Amino acid sequence: MVKKIDLTNFEGTADQLGEQVFKQLIAPMLDEMKSQDTDSAKLFAFSILWLGLSSYASQFEPEGAKKSINFTVDKFMSAFDEFNKRPS
Repeated sequence: MVKKIDLTNFEGTADQLGEQVFKQLIAPMLDEMKSQDTDSAKLFAFSILWLGLSSYASQFEPEGAKKSINFTVDKFMSAFDEFNKRPS
């Protein structure tokens, strides 16, 4: 069952809005998709990633976008590696 989402509930700073959109829209949709079809869930997550990177890149000149995205990916992978080293 898909729940209704009140789009007027979003407020705050840019990073708070991004987190709210993710927690209230994207994450529940991804969870529902994963429960039904993991391949579709992966494609959905990739699409969100791709569209988000495209939107982010469009805020910069091409060279600045490349540097910023490479920096972001490096930081993400470092955090990802650290997270995976933690004891369960």
